[in-house]
Amino acid sequence: MHEKLRNRLLGLWSHLISLRARTVLVLAFFSAVFCIVWTIQKLEFQPDRNDLLSRDLAWNQTFIRWQSAFPGKDDLIVIVDAGESPSPKQKAAAQTVVDQLSAAMENADGIGNVLWGFEEGSYGPRLIRLLPKDQFAARLAQLRDARTLLESETFITMIRKIMGRLRENETPAGSANTQTDAPALEQKVIAQIDGLGHLIHAIRTRMAADVDDTGKSLGELIEFASGNDPTRWRYLTEDERFYFLRVTPVRDRNALNEYGTAINTLRTIIEKTERESAAPQGVHVGLTGIPVIETDETDIATRDSTIASIIAVFAILFMLMLAFHGWRAPLLAVVALLVGIAWSFGYLTFRIGHLQVISVVFTVILMGLGIAYGIHLAARFELIRHNYGRGLGGFVGAMRDSIQTVGPGIITGAITTAAAFVMTLFTDFKGVAEMGEIAAAGVMLCLLAMLTVFPALLRLAKAKHHHVKPFEERSLHLFEERWIKPFVSRPRTTLAVAGLLTVVSLGAVTRMQFDFDLLKLFPRNVDSIEWQAALAKADRPIWFGVSLCNDVDQASTYAVNLRSKPSVKGVGGIGLLFPADDDVKTAALDRLHEQLRDPLATQWAFHLKRTGDRSQPNPLKDHNVLADFRALQVMLGLAATRDIPEPIRQALERLEKAVLQLVETTESYVGAERAARVYAVQSEFATWRDDTGARIRKIVDTSRLAPDDFPEGLLSPYIALNPDKPDDQLMYALEVYPDVPAD
Repeated sequence: MHEKLRNRLLGLWSHLISLRARTVLVLAFFSAVFCIVWTIQKLEFQPDRNDLLSRDLAWNQTFIRWQSAFPGKDDLIVIVDAGESPSPKQKAAAQTVVDQLSAAMENADGIGNVLWGFEEGSYGPRLIRLLPKDQFAARLAQLRDARTLLESETFITMIRKIMGRLRENETPAGSANTQTDAPALEQKVIAQIDGLGHLIHAIRTRMAADVDDTGKSLGELIEFASGNDPTRWRYLTEDERFYFLRVTPVRDRNALNEYGTAINTLRTIIEKTERESAAPQGVHVGLTGIPVIETDETDIATRDSTIASIIAVFAILFMLMLAFHGWRAPLLAVVALLVGIAWSFGYLTFRIGHLQVISVVFTVILMGLGIAYGIHLAARFELIRHNYGRGLGGFVGAMRDSIQTVGPGIITGAITTAAAFVMTLFTDFKGVAEMGEIAAAGVMLCLLAMLTVFPALLRLAKAKHHHVKPFEERSLHLFEERWIKPFVSRPRTTLAVAGLLTVVSLGAVTRMQFDFDLLKLFPRNVDSIEWQAALAKADRPIWFGVSLCNDVDQASTYAVNLRSKPSVKGVGGIGLLFPADDDVKTAALDRLHEQLRDPLATQWAFHLKRTGDRSQPNPLKDHNVLADFRALQVMLGLAATRDIPEPIRQALERLEKAVLQLVETTESYVGAERAARVYAVQSEFATWRDDTGARIRKIVDTSRLAPDDFPEGLLSPYIALNPDKPDDQLMYALEVYPDVPAD
């Protein structure tokens, strides 16, 4: 009974389409044009990959919370690469390029804040614990050498102590060290001589300055001369190869890509800077960051899906022309397919409103599935068309026969295919669910187009059967029944071979692994991906997990636990407060504190004498400073006559010249004026000594690092107000970097 009803309905349908072909086409093409215009005006592209997932997932809610609360989550990263094992010239060139880029980005279109470095003086002294192992050891050695300063009540005392140490080690050959240690000892002696020279030069400079001069103090002059300029700019760098500029873009919520303006501006600035910069070969500039990669991904997906769709149309048309030995039926089938895809875009725009990186390829899928319905209908129609007359009645009869014969099969196939796609709606992967819904609706709409538009087009273009060449008269046959007869005639053998191949194939399943690296889905030579890969090798990946912590103690516990996991390469963000090797470094600082305990106590006593309630004493009162300077000059002259290595002799000559200038400057003042200038120098020396002691006390403080130790702005992207807590409590973001094995 149901078969008769089905055939009757399909027959009525084919009769209606055949007799009202023009009306059907007008309605179809009008609706297709409307869908296209509607799509152009309303359809958006959703670049945020987080929107591909269900917001109901617990971990995704944490991620959304991080996105909404923490600043800097969408920052763009500009990288200046000085090259592998860069030379000092390349490092300087890279820093120059950073300066040029930062200047060009100021007030540029689409660019908000740019972070690329801080003054040396803005780093808290306790951040010595973040230095690499070798730099940390070198800094500790410098701090140990501060003993002489801390134990010296006056600058004359310090000069005498340094000279005493020089007499002990004035030549490597005369020391108890082995010949292997001689070069190192020589360098140490030269460093001591040059250090004394810096002190002498600073004393002379302050001696010659006005007493109330507000220029660089004695301590600042010595720091500058030693290369420790507190006003020097410290770049955001990794091993002085990669230099970073962290750019906060301005979001354009009315644009298809919110960060498109900022990204285009940065790439223009980078291109111009590279073109105009005098940087040597080996210094390169790139742009990366999650928004940049997502933008490139969007552009690539959109471009490639468009190209693939165009190629698919012509490929389908070409193959159908070969199969049907003509161009009318294939062309009409493709036109009907395009109408169905236009309807699909209309449904997509009305129902979902956007495309994303997964659903953007739905047109290629619909072309592959939708054309099949037209192929079945066209093949049946051309097979039986010669069994019916030439006129309209013959066409109607042939079309009714075709739809009644293949209609049930293609309708069933379309429904089952759409049902399979609909099953994706039950997943938590929103991107796949959207793709499934679009594909399911598109399959049914393409089926509708093939059962309406395609027959109507055939009615107008191929009403007469002489347009159809019988299959048996065609020279090219893409299918012959005899090709499959061997398999049908030997069913047991066919099934046995198929079963064996299936068993063998199952073995491959056990070796199948899931690759979590989504970047491998990208084509090669994508600039943002290559720069991201370079950062990952330098332990600065832009891809990371986020753990939100309610307080610093919780963040510390998480950091320790996460570092112990084999899948974790490191932690960042607020994890900077908890260096991985902090135990080792704090132990070294404790030992340094013990070594400097007495000098620090001595220095503190000097400080109390200087800042007590009683009048500040003058430790150089009635002291003949000029005589000490002349004695030092004579001592250096005698030392230069001894048998010492040439580098040390040259260093002593430089020091002797500096002492001579100091003697001449001191001699130019007499009486009370000389005493006043000596007193001013001594006062600045005491301030330098006290400041150094205070800084060392902070350095050897091995309590946990705090945000105040860092320059303002460095940790701010990882600290935010906790919306779930009262009284403006803070929460902290701990970045977790995965340990992805290299291929």
